[in-house]
Amino acid sequence: MDAKLRQKLKSLAHRKVFPMLYKKYCKKTEQVDPGLVLFADAHSDGLPDSMQLMRDEVLRAGYRVEEHCLDFGKATLVQTAKAIIRFLKSYAGAGTVFLCSYYLPASSVEKRGETRLIQLWHAAGVLKKFGFDAEEDIPADFEGNPTAGYDLVTVSSPVCVPFYEQALRLGEGVCQALGVSRTDRWYEPGFLPQCREKLLETHPGVEGKRLALWAPTFRGNAAVGETAGLGQMAQLDLGEDWMLLTKLHPNARETGGLFQPRLATEELFASAEVLITDYSTVLFEFALLGKPIVLFLPDGEAYQQGRGLYIPLEDIPAQVVTDIADLPEAVHRAAERFDAIRNQIFVEKYMSACDGEATQRILDAVFGER
Repeated sequence: MDAKLRQKLKSLAHRKVFPMLYKKYCKKTEQVDPGLVLFADAHSDGLPDSMQLMRDEVLRAGYRVEEHCLDFGKATLVQTAKAIIRFLKSYAGAGTVFLCSYYLPASSVEKRGETRLIQLWHAAGVLKKFGFDAEEDIPADFEGNPTAGYDLVTVSSPVCVPFYEQALRLGEGVCQALGVSRTDRWYEPGFLPQCREKLLETHPGVEGKRLALWAPTFRGNAAVGETAGLGQMAQLDLGEDWMLLTKLHPNARETGGLFQPRLATEELFASAEVLITDYSTVLFEFALLGKPIVLFLPDGEAYQQGRGLYIPLEDIPAQVVTDIADLPEAVHRAAERFDAIRNQIFVEKYMSACDGEATQRILDAVFGER
């Protein structure tokens, strides 16, 4: 389907179809059920990592949970329509709804006042421009507001709040530095060793190797995502002692034949000695582990002049490389000369609320201290 036609259809559904259906289901649902909690996502066929810890704690607290997760970009029109109708029926009577990215069916309607819409967001820190600040995210000709209705947006530190308020058009007080729920797992006893064991069990060939992880973001938009430097990285040689692991963004169309282990990105963090990335916010989470980072920016100047960044690259405790020929030396140097003090300053500035207690703080803010 043509991209412009797709946007027009999304805009029409956003402005007309979803509100009409929601009003219909509200008439059939007499009142909101405070005990019903929904987890919804349009970019994954299963519950995203960003919501798993929260879902587990909500269940443990005794609430009734429904999961509404489907990758709209890969599903058929019929599958998508059925999923949206199912969500809107439940939305009409739900007490709380958790999201971790844009979800048009939730933001398209003037929801009931008793229903709380919570945006956990899928990224920590703040780096590349997003939301209404990025044409790739929300085109200027899109009619409507895909971030409307949020009662709470959680971020990783106070310094991030104004950027999210601007990018998502949030009212004062909606965005709060309660932490990123997903990062709590770094503080769970045994989590990191379990991840290392899982990698060895699924990919025994990595044993005895020093591991570098390349986890870049994508260029363009979700429908036509491209990865800068993909062909160059396919030829990278870090030396006999090293192995390159790759975890491309889900929106990337091409993989370049690189070795991508069947583990989640955060699971690979446990085994990676060095992270190679570009403008992906995974670097904020990797910094929590106190490990070195290298930024490989083959299109650095063009990207910064195009999409743009919120913070200076100098804030990031990382070496910057623009030429693939310099990358092996940069990785080796980063592994041997890690600046722990600079890394800690970075973490305290951008990740101060990611202390292992984020999930509980968010639960308390949403449901009240129990």
